[in-house]
Amino acid sequence: VTIRNGIDLNVFKPTPSDFRQRLGLEGKYVILGPASKWLSDVNKEVLDKFTKLMHPDEVLLLFGVDVQDTSNLPKNVITYGYTKNREELAQLYTMANVFVNCTREESLSLINIEAQACGTPVVTFDATATPETVDGIYSLSTQVGNPDRLYESVENIRYNNDGEVSKQVISFASKNYDLYSNYEEYLNLYKTLGN
Repeated sequence: VTIRNGIDLNVFKPTPSDFRQRLGLEGKYVILGPASKWLSDVNKEVLDKFTKLMHPDEVLLLFGVDVQDTSNLPKNVITYGYTKNREELAQLYTMANVFVNCTREESLSLINIEAQACGTPVVTFDATATPETVDGIYSLSTQVGNPDRLYESVENIRYNNDGEVSKQVISFASKNYDLYSNYEEYLNLYKTLGN
C-alpha cells in the first residue's frame, strides 16, 4: 500500500500579496527557487548557464537562505532570505510564474507540491522521487544537471500556457497530496488490519 505524504491545503493555496511591488518585480517573469539547491556547489554550473539563457524580462528569485554578499551572483538573480511562516511561503509561491527546483536527491519534495497547490507550475530535475511530484503535462521533470533542458522546460511552461495551468496544478496537488485525505487512508488501512 502506498500512502503519499501530504500538505495542508488550507495553508498552501493561491494567496495574494504585494511581493511583486515590494521586490520591484512588476512586469517580470518570476522564476522562484530554493536557494539551498541553486547555490549548492554541485549546481554552480547549472546556475551560471541557466542565468545566461534567461530573457531580459526574467528574474530568478532565490529564497530560504541568508546571502549577505550577492555581488558574486548574476545580475538577474535576487535573493529573499528566509520566510517567516507558511502563509508567507504560500504568498511567494503564488506570486511566482514558475517554481524551479534543481534538487538532485529527495525522498519526496513537498515544496514542489506546495508550489503547485498555490497554482504555480513546477520544473524539477528527474532524480530520485521528484518526478512523482509533477504530472508531466503542466509541471515537468527534466534531465538532472542539464541547465539547457531545465531552461527549455521553463520556456515550455511559459509559452505553452493555455490558461489552464494554474487550475490543473492545483487539481494535481489536491487530488494526490491533501494531508487530511492521506491521513484518512492511514486510518482506513489500520481498520482493515484490525479485522
